[in-house]
Amino acid sequence: MQFGISIGTTAGTSSGERGKRNVVVESPSVVKATQQKQRRMINNRESGATSRERKQKNGLARRIFSKAGVDNTRLLEATNNYIQRQPKVISQSGGSMLGRDLEALMQRARDYKKEYGDSFLSVCRAFSACFYAR
Repeated sequence: MQFGISIGTTAGTSSGERGKRNVVVESPSVVKATQQKQRRMINNRESGATSRERKQKNGLARRIFSKAGVDNTRLLEATNNYIQRQPKVISQSGGSMLGRDLEALMQRARDYKKEYGDSFLSVCRAFSACFYAR
């Protein structure tokens, strides 16, 4: 429940003051409910941030493989070893380029993307390209 208290005078008085000012005083129960709502919003925001951070840290691929029962540490080591074995090719502009095998893999992933009508290259399509050779 809100109570309005008027301070000042109304417009058009002889004292020259302009208008009337209202101050809203809220009852204690409204103040408490508002504070609880604000605390809830802050907690939800923090919880969401923590959840997003955890998901980012673990990544989609790790969660998928974990649910499939694959040992993520061995998979990560194998992936890192594969990447380290790839030739380091530098373009004339100074940027690095993909080796022939990685370029072929990315092209297969782009083909899958087009075949399935995706608007972006998803992790799913990249894994499909890894595991299903044409």
